[in-house]
Amino acid sequence: MPNGGALAICAPNVHVGDGGDLAAGDYVAIATRDNSGGMTQAVIKRAVDPFFTAKPIGQGTSLGLSIAFGHAKQPKGHLRVESEEGRGATITPFLPRAGGAGRAARAGRAHGASASC
Repeated sequence: MPNGGALAICAPNVHVGDGGDLAAGDYVAIATRDNSGGMTQAVIKRAVDPFFTAKPIGQGTSLGLSIAFGHAKQPKGHLRVESEEGRGATITPFLPRAGGAGRAARAGRAHGASASC
């Protein structure tokens, strides 16, 4: 967020139903939301590519989202990137819960793969 802004992080328990881009089950969704300038659809499509950056030449490359994507996928989770230009971005890894599946179902439900914070 080069021009400053607010950052919010929440970690709700979610239950994902059938029919989404994620296997049905119980997850912890670690949503990180900012109110920065957001990303274009072209940037969103490449956001998890290793070394992809939207920064100007000479201001660095990025591995952050590609590493987060790998960490989410390794245990059969998912990484969701949502953004709108001028309105910020939300990056949410969905990580499978280990044991205690009933607790996630009581704590909150997300049909498909979304988390509300």
